[in-house]
Amino acid sequence: MVSRTSIGLTLGIVLLSCGHSGTEKAVSVPSAPPTVTSSVAAPAPSAAAAVSAPPASTQTDVGTSPSPAVSTAPVTSDVEEKLPSGVAFRQAAVGGPAPGPELPPGTTVLHIGDSFAGALGIELNKVLEQSGVKSVLRFETSTYIPTWAHETKLGAYLAQYKPDLVLISLGANELQNPEPEKRIPLIHKLVERLGNRQCVWVAPVLWEGASPKLLEVIRANVAPCAYLDSNAFITHMPRARDKIHPSMDARPDWARMIARWLAYHRKPTAERPWALSE
Repeated sequence: MVSRTSIGLTLGIVLLSCGHSGTEKAVSVPSAPPTVTSSVAAPAPSAAAAVSAPPASTQTDVGTSPSPAVSTAPVTSDVEEKLPSGVAFRQAAVGGPAPGPELPPGTTVLHIGDSFAGALGIELNKVLEQSGVKSVLRFETSTYIPTWAHETKLGAYLAQYKPDLVLISLGANELQNPEPEKRIPLIHKLVERLGNRQCVWVAPVLWEGASPKLLEVIRANVAPCAYLDSNAFITHMPRARDKIHPSMDARPDWARMIARWLAYHRKPTAERPWALSE
């Protein structure tokens, strides 16, 4: 049982070149840590909230021994916290206490997808840059999984940037598909086009009325890519005027959480600096 105390969040981690809509732009913006304003009990996660790798959290169990061993490991609270932007999240589910492990400098991240890739990626670029990670964002609004499964530009991006990690933000435009299972061959095709590169499919944070069925299909068929479900730790996402995309204030917080998730689930090897835990 974790006490209902407010735990500070320092999600600053890192980035680099910000390219979008066919252009690349270097960005260097410091990422100030958000301030926790309130703390409430954490609700049970929804059926769609699943993360491909278990969160790394450390807690101290107090036994009945008269002389228990003293642990200096930080205790990670899993209470819900609300940030000034309005984002509410469960800290432990993101992956351990802030600020989190380092990201690999000198590596390259390619982020592709639809408008949610833009909503996340522009701010994520700023975060990754602070760790010396080169980040290239290439997104097209109103695009779909089939688009990128056959997109000739993807091959050109892979050849040009030679990314160590590929992030995929797709599916938001297809949540109302009545037959999401038909996307399975296209999901496989897109993942296969990435070769042996480490990859992570970043699911959008569902909005009111959105169906999770396609996300469930993606999660079950995205291997060997990892599946990162923001719904597993974000319990409330403020929206823009369209009631779908995250608000401008919420996007930097979302980006810092994604970077922190990546940091805590990274299990690097000499050959694969972006290898992630199963």
